[in-house]
Amino acid sequence: MGHEAFVLHRQLRKDADVTGSFGHGEKADTVRAASELTSHSFELGKALKKTNSLWTSKLRTVLQGCAHISNHLDYINMYMTPLRMFPMKSLTHTAPP
Repeated sequence: MGHEAFVLHRQLRKDADVTGSFGHGEKADTVRAASELTSHSFELGKALKKTNSLWTSKLRTVLQGCAHISNHLDYINMYMTPLRMFPMKSLTHTAPP
């Protein structure tokens, strides 16, 4: 499940970035459209800008959740036995006394 969360994070970051906030190219068309509409005194420009802002905020929240799930489950997979959810006794070897 950790891997699936990682894949979802990567895909959302690329495909759901309608504002260009995550470094995928220039400003998105919606940001440019909001600016153009606002510059011509259309109220729709302000609404589109607010929608973009809300979308980006919600997207960041989902991305953080995906990252948290991915990191946590990868950590569990590294330090837990595959069939039981009990911690392994030792991850390092110690020399006998």
